[in-house]
Amino acid sequence: LTAASHVIIFERSWKPGDNDQAIDRAHRIWHRDVVTADYLVYQNSVDERVLRVVNRKAQSIASVLNPNV
Repeated sequence: LTAASHVIIFERSWKPGDNDQAIDRAHRIWHRDVVTADYLVYQNSVDERVLRVVNRKAQSIASVLNPNV
């Protein structure tokens, strides 16, 4: 993963921080390329529901940590 510039995540975690950490592992200080991350989500699947829940959680966390934004 340390040489990857494109990461595909097949299964999201229910915790937004875990998802961010998975992407961050592909990007290191010495890494010069932009790291692109894609999540594979099928319509009408459990993954689609997880995506909605995780996005809501991430928004809630962001609003608590940055109330003026």
